[in-house]
Amino acid sequence: MKESLLKVDTNTRHAVKLLRSDFLTNIDPVYVTENNRNLDLFLMAEGVLIPGEEAGTFKISLPLVRWLVLQQIIPQVFPSYPKIDVPYHSSPCMLDILRILKQTICIFDKEIMSLASIRSSKKAHVNVDNVKNQGLNKAMEWRK
Repeated sequence: MKESLLKVDTNTRHAVKLLRSDFLTNIDPVYVTENNRNLDLFLMAEGVLIPGEEAGTFKISLPLVRWLVLQQIIPQVFPSYPKIDVPYHSSPCMLDILRILKQTICIFDKEIMSLASIRSSKKAHVNVDNVKNQGLNKAMEWRK
């Protein structure tokens, strides 16, 4: 499995990218569109994915496989460290924090960041004045 996912070809890279963006973000079954079905079938043949309960859905096969992908595959396929030295101020042993932040932002995966609002599944389960799970603006309007 590991050797197959580390192959340097376009289809394998797309499969690992799909795995990273769609399946490692949650443990629930994920619906796969027709244009990505071949990639999911490849990942299923490698033992990474298993079919979900509903037609057209897949999920990570085992927690151990998830760990293997997160620890061994993703760092090698998508290295995320800057390839430059750590910036220091002119005085020794003083890190230039602003330059470090600028360099770090450059290595963020912009595609994954753009999907954050869609993929984020956290929802607060709180009551505010006996109103449950509504946005702050709606709750504030209700109080007026």
